[in-house]
Amino acid sequence: MNLNQNNKVTNPTVSVIIPSYNYANFLPEAVESIFNQTFQDFEVIVVDDGSTDNTQEVVQTFMVRDRFHYIYQENQGLAATRNTGLRAAKGDFVAFLDADDIILPNKLEVQVNWLRNNPDFGLVGSGYYYMDEHGVPIEEQRPWLRSPHLKIEDLLFDCPFIVHAILVKKEWVDKVGGFDKRVRRVEDWDL
Repeated sequence: MNLNQNNKVTNPTVSVIIPSYNYANFLPEAVESIFNQTFQDFEVIVVDDGSTDNTQEVVQTFMVRDRFHYIYQENQGLAATRNTGLRAAKGDFVAFLDADDIILPNKLEVQVNWLRNNPDFGLVGSGYYYMDEHGVPIEEQRPWLRSPHLKIEDLLFDCPFIVHAILVKKEWVDKVGGFDKRVRRVEDWDL
């Protein structure tokens, strides 16, 4: 982890991008789930897509932390918001986390280690849980069980990944130009 003279991370390994639109109630838990990671070489980038709730007030509590960045933009939609985060990202790897989601404490550590140990790959995914409004897991998803021997043709009919369960090399996302702003739904599948 590289720090500048103000103890700010200058070249993080992972950039975690959180797009947010009127999710002030959920945002603190999402951000804390990142700061509670076993892997600490990251930056958090919250991109506020023109929220009309108290998101700006909520993020003030995180502004004192190193590794936390806040960007406000006029409402442009989810794909454009993620692209704004990508332009600001300094990490070698990128993770996406929606403002109403959380990640388990070892997600970044496990995925970074896997990609470092498998340098020919540019993306790694994981399982995930659907949770109720109280944060209790109600359904576990293991996408590899649907596609144990994934072939490129399979991606035309089924996407075994969701964007908040992957870690991807930033250079790979940059090569494809990020998210297509014309896609209004399942923009992560298009990526």
